Amino acid sequence: MKVHACMLVLFVLVAILFGCSDIIERTGMIQISLILEDHDIPVDSSFTLHGFHEASDATFVEEMGQDTSITLPPLVSGAWRITAEAQVDGTVRGAGEVTVQVDPGKDLSREIRIRYTFTVTLDKQNGSGGTGSVSATYDEAMPEDSMSAPERIGYTFGGYYEERDGVGTQYYTHDMKSASDWDKAADRTLYAKWIADSHSLSFDANGGVGTMDSVELDTD
Repeated sequence: MKVHACMLVLFVLVAILFGCSDIIERTGMIQISLILEDHDIPVDSSFTLHGFHEASDATFVEEMGQDTSITLPPLVSGAWRITAEAQVDGTVRGAGEVTVQVDPGKDLSREIRIRYTFTVTLDKQNGSGGTGSVSATYDEAMPEDSMSAPERIGYTFGGYYEERDGVGTQYYTHDMKSASDWDKAADRTLYAKWIADSHSLSFDANGGVGTMDSVELDTD
């Protein structure tokens, strides 16, 4: 009986020992510093980190406020996917992520590059068809994939501009290629520029006397 009791106590001690070792390994001195790069974008942002352990259900959420760096508490060993969100006036405008390998007792420092995106509406100015809006990333070229230009009878499309009638910065060319990087820290509308087509009008005397020079006419 005493032998069984001693074995039981030994088993419990071994279980406790291994259990504690596992806890120590999982929550060792793990420090992760994240620096969020925001292109010096001229908006006030608040940041939130979300962590997802790739081999378990472990997660975390850290509210950073307007701070752009943080040291996280000890994390479970293994691979973590850490995402960062940037909110502007309560709306998520920027995001980025990084994957880190956490090992017991190892200090880590990682950077997350935040990419801010904004909705750009394309006003066709009496045109029809073509792309209606895009999601533009701050400080990057305008999106070009799957873009199509509008059409208008009697006119040739001349691109999209900051203001009406082709005034201000041009952001899209006539064939919907990026003409400028997006530099507005807000949702905006761009306006189509239309160039009136020209037509030549000739006169035939049809057997009569005299001639008359041809006339160049445009759609307007």
